[in-house]
Order: sequence, then C-alpha cells, then structure tokens
Amino acid sequence: MVTHFHSTERFALRRALTGLAVIVCGCFVSAAGAQTTTGGIRGTVRDSTGGVLAGVTVEGSSPALIGGSAVNVTNSDGLYRFEGLTIGIYTFKFTLQGFKTVSRENVRVEVGRTIDLDGTLEVGTVEETMTVSAGAPVVDSLHAGTSTTFNQEMLDSLPAARTSWFNTVNFAPAMRADLENFGSANFIMYGSDVNQNSYQFEGIDYNAPSSSSMFDRPNPDTMQELQVKAVGTSAEEYGFQGGVVNMIVKEGSNRFKGMVSEYYIGDKTTSNNQPGVALPFRIGYLYDTTVMAGGAIINDRLWFNGAFEDFRNRQVNPGVVLETAPKTRRDKPTYKVSAKLTPHDVIDFSHTDNYHDIAPAATIQNPPVTAIKDVGHAPAYAGHWTRTIGSKTVFEVKGGGLHVGQLDPPHSDNFTDSGHFDLGTGIASVNARFPSTNIANNYTVAATLGHYADDFVHGSHDLKFGVQIVPRRDDVFSSLVINNIFYYDLNGAPYYALKRQPLALAGRERAQGAFAQDNWTLNDRATVNLGVRIDRKTESVPEAAFYDAHSEPSGETIGGLPGNIWQFTNASPRVGLTYKMDQTGRTVAKASYGRYYGRISIQNFRDISPGNVISSYFYYNPATRQYDVPYFTVNPNGNYSVDPDTKNPYTDQFSVSLERQLAPSLGLELSFVVKKESDWIRVTDTRGVYTTQNFRDPFNGQNLTVYNRTSSSASSLFTATNPPGYDQNYKTFIVSVNKRLSAKWQLLSSYQYEDSRGNNGGAQGVASQSFSNTGPNGFGRDPNDLTNSYGPFFTSNAHTVRASGSYELPRGFSFAAMESFESGRPYGRLVTVLGLNQGSRSVLAEPRGNYHLGSTNNIQLRIAKAIKITPTKRIRLSLDAYNIFNADTPLTVQNNSTQNTYGRILTIYTPRRFQLGARYEF
Repeated sequence: MVTHFHSTERFALRRALTGLAVIVCGCFVSAAGAQTTTGGIRGTVRDSTGGVLAGVTVEGSSPALIGGSAVNVTNSDGLYRFEGLTIGIYTFKFTLQGFKTVSRENVRVEVGRTIDLDGTLEVGTVEETMTVSAGAPVVDSLHAGTSTTFNQEMLDSLPAARTSWFNTVNFAPAMRADLENFGSANFIMYGSDVNQNSYQFEGIDYNAPSSSSMFDRPNPDTMQELQVKAVGTSAEEYGFQGGVVNMIVKEGSNRFKGMVSEYYIGDKTTSNNQPGVALPFRIGYLYDTTVMAGGAIINDRLWFNGAFEDFRNRQVNPGVVLETAPKTRRDKPTYKVSAKLTPHDVIDFSHTDNYHDIAPAATIQNPPVTAIKDVGHAPAYAGHWTRTIGSKTVFEVKGGGLHVGQLDPPHSDNFTDSGHFDLGTGIASVNARFPSTNIANNYTVAATLGHYADDFVHGSHDLKFGVQIVPRRDDVFSSLVINNIFYYDLNGAPYYALKRQPLALAGRERAQGAFAQDNWTLNDRATVNLGVRIDRKTESVPEAAFYDAHSEPSGETIGGLPGNIWQFTNASPRVGLTYKMDQTGRTVAKASYGRYYGRISIQNFRDISPGNVISSYFYYNPATRQYDVPYFTVNPNGNYSVDPDTKNPYTDQFSVSLERQLAPSLGLELSFVVKKESDWIRVTDTRGVYTTQNFRDPFNGQNLTVYNRTSSSASSLFTATNPPGYDQNYKTFIVSVNKRLSAKWQLLSSYQYEDSRGNNGGAQGVASQSFSNTGPNGFGRDPNDLTNSYGPFFTSNAHTVRASGSYELPRGFSFAAMESFESGRPYGRLVTVLGLNQGSRSVLAEPRGNYHLGSTNNIQLRIAKAIKITPTKRIRLSLDAYNIFNADTPLTVQNNSTQNTYGRILTIYTPRRFQLGARYEF
C-alpha cells in the first residue's frame, strides 16, 4: 500500500521549484475577455511633453488580417482602439502631420484579451520613421479576469504528446487531469466537476450533451491558439462552473503555405520502469501523419486552410499482453474558409471531425476481452459573420455545434458470452459489461452588438449586448446487457447476477440567454467591468430509438414524456475592477466577483425515460445451479423520479490579483481565488427506510457503522434533487511568470497552492469527480455513500508547479521543455459490505486524506534541428522525450481493503518514451 509521503514531498517540491528556474519554456497571457476568436488593442498617443494628441492615424497591419490594414484615429483624449482583430503578429504605425512616424513591430494580438499599446510622437516630419521592436505589453488593464493562452509559437515548439491537444492544456495553472493518460478528456478546472467545463471550437460550445465531455479534435497542428479561461470571465460566457477551453484553428493568408509531418513511437523507443514485472507497459506502435495546406483563392478576399491527420496506436498497461490489446485509429479532417465580402463584412466557416475506432488501454483489472470499443465520428462546425458599422460599432452573428454518432460494442465483437466482475478481486473477465449506442446533437446560434462610447456618462465604455439560443441539445442512449444477464462473482465463486432487457434513454435541453457587458474606463487608471446575463433552460424527455442485441437500429421507438422535466431561469451578475498602480500601467491590481450557473448534463435526468427498464438481481442457487433466488430489484418507472423544484447548481467566485510587467514581454501575476459551489444535483432515496448496523472492518478490527435498507425494493424512490450538505469549498493561490517569445526564448510557469473539499466517494482518477449521472445508481442514492464522504477531493493535491517553453539555439537547433510537479493526491480506504438488502456497497472506511500517493514530477523535453532549404521551405527534425527520469510513481492503487488485491499498484507513470519527428514546411 502506498501511503504518506509528506517528508519526501517537501524535498520534491523544492527540487521542482529549483528545476523550474532552469527550464526555459512557455508563453503565458493574463486576460479574460468576451472576444471568442479575436483580440484587441487600445492605447493613448501623446507628444514628448505628455500632452495627448488627437487626430493621430493608427494603422495595424498583419499577414493574418484579411482585407488589408485596419485603421483608427485618436479622439480628443488621444485614445484609439481596435477590437475584433484576427490573432497574429502585427505592426502598428502612428502618423500625424508635424510629427515623426512611429512604427511598433512584433505586437502580438491574442484571443480574448485587450492590451494597452501607448504611443509617443516627437516633433518632426511624417517621412521620418522611428521603429520600435520591443515586445508589446503583457498586462491587460481592461479586464479583471485572468486566462492562459498557448499561442502558435508555443504550440509549435512544445514536446506535447501527439495523442491529442489535452496534454498541452494540462500545463495551464489550476488544471488537473489523469496523469497516466495523455489522451484523457477529463479535466478539473479550479476544483469543479469534470462535467462543468465549456469546451469551444472557434468560440462555439461543442460539449457532448450526455456527459459534457468532448472529443480530441482538432489536430494539434491545426490550432492557431488554445485559450483556457476560468476567472472573472465576462457575461458573454455561460454554462460552466469550472472554466472554458477555446480552440482557434489556423486560417489561410495571401501566401500559399503548408506542411507535412510524421511522428513515431515504438517498442524500441519505450523504456521499462517496472523491471520486475513480467508484462510491463508497452507501446507496439504510434504513427501520427498530418498534411496541411492553405493560402488565398483570391488575395485579401478569400482564404482557406485545411488539414488531415492519420493516427494509429497500440499500447497496453502493465499486466496485459500487447498482442491482445485493442488498436486505436483516428482520422481527423479540419478546414477553415475566410472571406472579406465587403470593406465592412467578414465571414468564416470551420469544420473538424474525428472518425475513430478506439478502446481504452487495457489493465490488469480490466483486460482486453472486457473492453468496450468506441466507433463513430463527431463533426463540429462553427461559422461567423462580422459587420463593422462605422469606427465604433461591430455586429456579429455566429453559430455551429456538434453531432455525435457513436457505437460502443465489445472489443471482442462477442455478443454471445455474458461478462463477469469479481467483487473479491475487483477484476472483470469474459466479456464487456454494457455495450451501447449514442446519438447526440448540440447546436448554438448567437448574435452580439458591440459599441464603443466615449461620449456617454463619464469616461469611455466598451459596451456589448448579445443573445444566445440553443435550439437543440439532445441525446439518445441505448444500452444492453449481453444475453440480458451480467454475473458478479466473489473470489471466483458465483455470487449474484443482474438480469436486464435492453433500454433506451433520451433527454433534450433548449436554452435562451441574453447578456449585457460594459467595460467602463473611468479615467486613465481605473476600469470597472459590469455585466449581467439572464438564462432560461428547459429539460425534457423526447422519444428514443431502440437498438437490438448487436447495437443495430431495431426500428422500434419509445415515446417520451409530456412537458418539461425541469425549467430554470437564472440571473448571473459579473463585476470586476482594474486599477493601474502607476501611470504607465505596468502594475495593475484586479478584483472580480461572478456567479456562474452550471451545465445540466442529459445524464442528470434521462433515466426517467419510459424506455428505461427493470434491473433485477438474483443470488446464485447452488441447488439448481441457477441465479433464481431474488435479491433486490430497481424499477426506474417506480423507483426513480426527478424533483420538479430542483434548482440549477451554481458557483460564486471571488478573485483578487496583482499583475506586473517586469520587462518587455515578461510579466508576473499573483492571484487568489475563492469559490463556493451550491445546489448540487444528486440522487437520494426519499422513501427508503434504512437502519444502522455494525460492520467489523477486517483491516483494523474496528466496527464501522453501515446502513441496511429494511423497506422493500419497491418502496425506494431514488430522486434527483438538491439534497442539503453537498456544497463545495475551493480556494487557491497562484504565482505565474510569463514570457512571450522574444530574444529567442519564451516561458509559461506557475506555482499553485490549492484546497478543494466536498462530498465524494472513494474512487480514484479525475473521472471520480464527475456527477453527471444522477440516475438510480448515482452517488448519494444510499446513505452509505455519505459515510466519511466529506474531505479533500482526489485531485486536491496541495502544491503544483508547472512550466513550459523553448529556447532557440545557434545553427537552427532549438530546445523545449515541459515540467509538471504535483504533491501526492489524497485518497481514502474502501471496504465492500456484503449481504445488505440493497446489494453490496462500497463504503469509505477511512476518509480521503488519510492516505496520499507519492508526489509526481514529469519532465518532457524536445531537441529539434531546422534545416533551411529555401527562404520559404525548411525541414524540422525533432526528438521528444517523455518522463525523462523513467519515474515509476504510482498514480492509482487498489484501495479496497476487503479485496485480496488491496495495495496493488494499478497505474503508474507511463515509462520514458522517445518520439521521432520529421516536419517539412513550405
């Protein structure tokens, strides 16, 4: 058993902080704005005496800006502003008759943030030009929130795992993920549940409706920027309690360009960090091929960019024979088309998909024969129309969404033999549990109107108003039990079985929202962010299609339920304050408050569907050798309900921060965030009667109080509602250092202290903090679930250090590194209580926090060599190394002390791997 590592953690933390000082990496950006695909620049122009200059022409140009340069003129206060700029590298030119022209080069515009870029003009002629190449400011004094942006230089340089873009997101502050699985789609952001994040493609929500997770697309090579924002967001953002991950894909330009890349990992490039284990972790192969090209169909009018990725992989966790492992295949097309229709109208359309045939990596507990495949595709779409009205008003319409078509059959394609799970060992065998089919849609349409007012009330106002409509967010889920029976064994002997017919569940959400946001600049020091949004959501159960025993459409349809299951109307205030501590704005103090109403997952209520079926459990009868002794029954049509008065979960978030520009392109941020989450939706038995009894814990011989249902199965009513006592408390302190690419290096680094506490079970892994399932088997249905349940969440490790970035060496060489240190994650000890009338139950005998896993320190490195062929063509060869010290730190352990596998290490850090890469750019 792996337990307390507190003394070694302190040493490891000091070592990680020391390593942070020598790793040259990353680019971090602090901001939070309402721009979902674009950025902004504003500033004041003065003469050399400090007086403001009106009538200065400010021209912004960039290869990324379709249609030519953007032009603005300073007002009577010397102010100018650009909003809705395409992200990229810009040059800004300041001209006024009687003064020398000033040109500011290498100014980066990044998604969702607005920076101050002031100008100073000296007396002279317009023909005289002063060129300033210093980096642009890194402090955003307009918005009180913070975010992290991985820009294109960062994404192209880092040795992130090629399996998906998820690995990159893990290196943002306050993120938590499963450390052994770079391809995990589950993230904890600032302590909130994995199903309480908003994942956006080009600013359009594309969460899966059922569980609020997402697929690993687009391909990392196609991304222009990747933004993570969670603190102090504007009233335009909605549908999350954790945070927002927004992916912006590359678009074309006037120059035709592209690339072809190939990456490879194999058995020979993978080390063994378990030399004493007969079957260690192995990678049979990983091939990742991408082709991308883009350019102009019509210069400055019509651009395109497209890519296709072919990904192949086969690997196993310790204890599994490689040749039996499932194979993974993903094909990912992505493209974007942009057009300048008129001098005032720009449109774009983006599409990405993931045609996949995958299965989770097998483990000792879940061998390949029990795996469920995931076969299908999930296209996402996004489109924008932006119209500029004069110099101060912008109107935008956007829309898009997600379609999911997913078939989850047994990996073995065996629809004949029923599966088994051993309660004594925790090991599955024979076949998969519950094959299923899932069809889902999530579509959004939104319109916004932005206006800059410098003649309204006092100061200036960046006003934005908008509406969002979700006309269709639905999910149809069909599941079966092979042969209509699944067996539960006890240390190899028959114990009991589940008998169940195929089921069909469905859920639908429709939503409408409106918001108003005013970023009110009071004077040259203070800005107030004022926002409010109103949301209305209705949840219902439509008809559902049945699928047969082979997960094929049966042609049968089950009717839905009349009316709405839930209806929510919520008001969300947002307020923030920024204050420049000095005239230059190099030091900015910020504070924010916001209420964020959570996302309702279809799994929260779909179990009430008429297509749900009775689950009957029977003991094994040695006399008849059949499972014919009644144990207990769950009838969803009689034992399950949803409370019509259920409230939408919400989070109250408070933050204070201090940002300081230490040097051009180099910034420091200190932030403190407190969150209070309330009105969680959980399931509870509102009619069942339970009495206490003692259970003798075989681990320590002490008595543990457990709850046995004394009422009949038919009398229980498992109700999805807002039971009391489920609130979550979260607080964190973060120190961040960020350096944009300049002088050949870039840096993103952070230290975080975190404390996150609430009610949860004893499972490990990030997915353990997911409560999207509030059906009859959801957490809280049995009072035993609440025994020792309050405590630190599994991902609430106290100390975290993150660092990412690169350095350009002579002769075309470059070096990049990523480091992630975490102090040990807390967990509790479980016991399985048999013989209860409601079935066997896993109970926390000791709360989370009584045991800790060891601290982890993962370092990823890249050494690359660029070979220049022509001014526009080059080859880049790279060697990436993951887990360079070949650490074997346990990441999950068997924590059920009544199982004979107690203390077994289930997963460890994936061993050291070397990835070979070649990339041709033209």
